[in-house]
Amino acid sequence: MKKLLIVVLALSLAGLAFGCGDDGEECTAGALGCACLAGDTCTGALVCNTTTDLCEEAAACCTNQQVHVSGAVVDVTTQQGIVADLGPVAPMGFITGTNTTPLTTTTSAANGTFATDCFDATNVALGLVVLADDAGFDGAAGTYFPTGTGVKAWSLPEEKVCVEGATVFAVPNSMVTGLSQLPGFAAADGFVLGFVMDAAHAPIADAVVKKADGTDFTTIYYPNATFTDFTGTMTSATGMFLIPGPLALVTAKPEKAGVTWGESQVAAVPNYCYMSMMIAE
Repeated sequence: MKKLLIVVLALSLAGLAFGCGDDGEECTAGALGCACLAGDTCTGALVCNTTTDLCEEAAACCTNQQVHVSGAVVDVTTQQGIVADLGPVAPMGFITGTNTTPLTTTTSAANGTFATDCFDATNVALGLVVLADDAGFDGAAGTYFPTGTGVKAWSLPEEKVCVEGATVFAVPNSMVTGLSQLPGFAAADGFVLGFVMDAAHAPIADAVVKKADGTDFTTIYYPNATFTDFTGTMTSATGMFLIPGPLALVTAKPEKAGVTWGESQVAAVPNYCYMSMMIAE
């Protein structure tokens, strides 16, 4: 298994938005409500909605709790962009396993970049999880195991804004097969795969992940930096940890002297991997 490395992607992608319609007159390419120009561009501050191929107002999608998500999906073992189907999911429904249906769906480009259409987040609490899977969301079949990555947290309506530059992970089924050799691991029970990081999103070694009340998880693995040994008692240079299911929704928190983290909610969703990024304050 290849060594896992954290790569923080900073992408600047044009937002997709729903703007005003046309006025019944002949459209001029590049104008509001009209066809996009060559190269998916528009005039002025307008942006091209590549789903409808029409020019729209960029701000329309990122106000009044109408949002989109853009970024890149990468193979967690190679850190390379991949083609996958993606869709934002309401976090509570996902981590409780009660609703894993995406709010909207899209497919990433060959380099992994993606941008969803605008969708209504009015009734979406806590933030967003983006689900990545093979084409058609084929579940545990195919090349990739269905993986949900938290990309945004919010508590207030005004915090529901568009998410740009999100990093979404996809876990290969070949990796899941390897993990099945671990005592107590069963893909059908789901699992949490996480990274402990500093405020700059660099992985942190020698950290321990516990429940927020300070008690230990029944089973937690800390793979070494070459992913060849799982007997460690704290994170390696990769900052990675693995919690096999079944695991009901619980609050977790890393510990290391001199570093402070907030609390994170984690759960092992049956037949899914949940990626948890624990970033220091």
